[in-house]
Amino acid sequence: MPARIAPRPRHRIGELIKSVYDRSVELRQLRYLVAIDDAGHVGRAAGALYVSQPALSYALRKLEAELGVQLFDRHARGVTATEAGREVIREARAAVIAADRVTAAAGRYRRGMAGLLRVGFEATGAGLLNRAYRAPRGGSTRGSPARRPGRDLGT
Repeated sequence: MPARIAPRPRHRIGELIKSVYDRSVELRQLRYLVAIDDAGHVGRAAGALYVSQPALSYALRKLEAELGVQLFDRHARGVTATEAGREVIREARAAVIAADRVTAAAGRYRRGMAGLLRVGFEATGAGLLNRAYRAPRGGSTRGSPARRPGRDLGT
């Protein structure tokens, strides 16, 4: 009997990476899962998601196969979550909400609603700016832009 050759370390790393990606669940699948649970019926969930019912059923079967557990009991009036399904759905809901928060945060930065804006001006304009917004002689800072942060400088 020939001696068995041990796999190279590089091959083992490739197998490990492949095993991780084979087990990965996509956000789209989690959104489908939450929609099916909310609707209680695969057909109604398909309508809400704008996908065909057979495609959604296939995606659900594929997800159940990937996870190795049945998520829903199917019956004539729709579906109900199994015990394992309820726990998976709870985690899926949390993941979908977290993903929505990620895109909302990026959107705030994209629209300029968050972040730091630094404004500078050329020193030759400093004299005009100081005269226009100088505090009155009585020492009051009521008209000062430092005291009124929302004031438009009229550029």
